[in-house]
Amino acid sequence: MEEQPQHDPYEEARREASRVRLWLNALVVLSAAASSIFLVYVIMRIMPRDGGDAGNVEVPTSSVKEKVGVLRGQGGDGKIECALELRDVDEAPGYREKYSEQLREALGVEEQGRLYSLTVRNTSKSETLEFAGGTLTLRTKSGAEVVASWLAAVARPRTALGRMALTQSEAKFSLAPGERRELYVFVAAKGELPPPAAELAGGSADIPGVAKVVLEHVDVTIGR
Repeated sequence: MEEQPQHDPYEEARREASRVRLWLNALVVLSAAASSIFLVYVIMRIMPRDGGDAGNVEVPTSSVKEKVGVLRGQGGDGKIECALELRDVDEAPGYREKYSEQLREALGVEEQGRLYSLTVRNTSKSETLEFAGGTLTLRTKSGAEVVASWLAAVARPRTALGRMALTQSEAKFSLAPGERRELYVFVAAKGELPPPAAELAGGSADIPGVAKVVLEHVDVTIGR
């Protein structure tokens, strides 16, 4: 009777390991070849042919929004200087009216009208700006003038958002040189809704302790 060869698990494992190494070596070679081909492709794309100039590479950049209009001005008495900027509460034409209305309701402002965002910045070199409201007058393109109201005079907040907006929009505050503060102001409707800041022609601000600040319409471009 012929003797059956004995099964050697160690020898079988050795052969299996050898096959795995061969496959791994093959994969390494294929990977290296692919990398070389890609490197050659990149070099050919970058290096100019026949000594000519290389083609321009188009690099995508952020697109730019359309221009929006704001009112800006700067003034002072030579010692205390400040810069003002008035803009819409939102720059999107299709949303700013809705957002202004939501804020008006949250603030408890009974009159119909529009809210604007006013930024005050102390541009003095060393003096503290003691802002105390004053009179903010806006001029429409038709030449009509309207006076903006500080929120404390018209707002009766009904929600936490309204109380927070009213606190932020307090018209009396101090600013150290270089500091800025953003607050909301309100213009009541005179038959029709006041125009957005983007459509205002100009204005002025008479601030106690600071010379009259003239506001002019400026178009600014804002990136997406």
